[in-house]
Amino acid sequence: MDEPKAWRDLAERFTQLHAGGPDRLTASWRSSAWNDSGDHWLISGVDDQSFYKLFMWAVERAAVLLGHTANPLFFWLDLLKQESPRYSGGGTSETIVGDQVSKAETGTISTLCLASAEYCYRLETQAIAKDRNKWVTVEESVGLPQPREMMSVITEQRRMRFYDTFTNSPENRAQREFEYKSRLKKLEEAAFQPPTSAPPKVGSIGEQLEQLRQECNWSIEKLAEAVKIDPTNVSRHLSNKSVPYPRNLAKYIHVLSKELKRHIVISKTQPRRS
Repeated sequence: MDEPKAWRDLAERFTQLHAGGPDRLTASWRSSAWNDSGDHWLISGVDDQSFYKLFMWAVERAAVLLGHTANPLFFWLDLLKQESPRYSGGGTSETIVGDQVSKAETGTISTLCLASAEYCYRLETQAIAKDRNKWVTVEESVGLPQPREMMSVITEQRRMRFYDTFTNSPENRAQREFEYKSRLKKLEEAAFQPPTSAPPKVGSIGEQLEQLRQECNWSIEKLAEAVKIDPTNVSRHLSNKSVPYPRNLAKYIHVLSKELKRHIVISKTQPRRS
């Protein structure tokens, strides 16, 4: 397999996904799990399931090229967390469950498709370096005849590669150099494109609860009935006139998570309670 070409093609695929529309695909990492499955990564920013599926197919290809098939998405995101300059860490978050408040480290990878394309370019470079070390160069081979017993075990593929090294013309070398510079320029241009929209800001507890209530398509009265809290107090919570106690906030999280069929996390942004 031509490994450098495989990474080159994959970098181009991620670049096409990035250029095909607003690259708002973001991966958020947290040291504590996001859900009951123990996942430390949360993907957000794109509602288009077809776009997300194309991204996942590209990620699966990357994981296979690296010899990893189990949980390819998390494997790839862990690599980007370690290697990509687009990973931004050092954040913290608070989660309230009952009367307990737990803190966790957080980080994000913005423009996930572009970060993936850039890392594929790096992997292509590593593959080229590994490939070059595998073959004897023209300079090294001149005047160094191969022993007959060594030549007998060289495969057809290696003989052809050795032949290509000798027959490589200056025009072919110049063409390949031009292609590499063109790909690098495309990645650099994509990297400096201004973002199409600012990253979403986390609102107050009341704003978060109000957004979740609207997602459920519930009235204030129905939400109050579900959490068994007086509708007047619920209205005050949603309008930021007061902040619910931890035990009441836990009720909101439980009821809304059950209705929306996903784990809800409410970011604590206000110190005052009622």
